[in-house]
Amino acid sequence: MNKSDELYFGAYRCMGVDITPKDYVADTVGCAEAVNAIYKSIFGKPIGGGASTAEMYRALCKHPDFEQVFCDIPERGWIVISPTGYGNGNLRGHVGITGKTHIMSNDSNTGKWDAKFTIETWRNYYTKLGGIPTYFFKPINS
Repeated sequence: MNKSDELYFGAYRCMGVDITPKDYVADTVGCAEAVNAIYKSIFGKPIGGGASTAEMYRALCKHPDFEQVFCDIPERGWIVISPTGYGNGNLRGHVGITGKTHIMSNDSNTGKWDAKFTIETWRNYYTKLGGIPTYFFKPINS
């Protein structure tokens, strides 16, 4: 199984679960904390950046296990991120893991791992409405 599949299936198994019950940060801003927790549970270490999407984006850009991919439709098991501070509006950023048709991420209202975005709805909200660019990172297979 390649790393994208491992990440996808690991994230999928967490659906409906509060991945970070200790809440080092509030659920309303817990997306990066949740992605780091899932990645660590699968690969033994977090991606980096703590609970900040801006810091996670910077960590992904130099992470040896990821490569940035410029595409319209990502494959499952990739990281999708629209980092806070990279837009021209007032929206906070968000990060998730791509699935077959939806993006899995922390739900700010419930604190549970959910799949409420598609690529289209993510881009409409974060990029079109919020002015925050959307980036994709693919796990590199070793």
